[in-house]
Amino acid sequence: MGNGPYESLSSSQRRVVVDTVTERYLDLGDSIARYEFGVHVKMANRGLWEEVEGGGKLKDRGGERCKDDTWLEDVPEWRREGGEEEEVR
Repeated sequence: MGNGPYESLSSSQRRVVVDTVTERYLDLGDSIARYEFGVHVKMANRGLWEEVEGGGKLKDRGGERCKDDTWLEDVPEWRREGGEEEEVR
């Protein structure tokens, strides 16, 4: 699907879209619903998702609500060994 009309928005309009998507994500009650919403956004518009999630911003903003959202981690816990990154083959 690409970036669609999002790509042509001004930076202030993009900020509104990012804030709206972020609030929608955080308003979802359980982690499965947040995961499904995040995957949907990512598949439909990777650029938008990267701005929403970018570098842990979403997890930081969500705080306690996102503690179980392991897909927001740079290296998910199941890929770590002893607290360090494990090489993925």
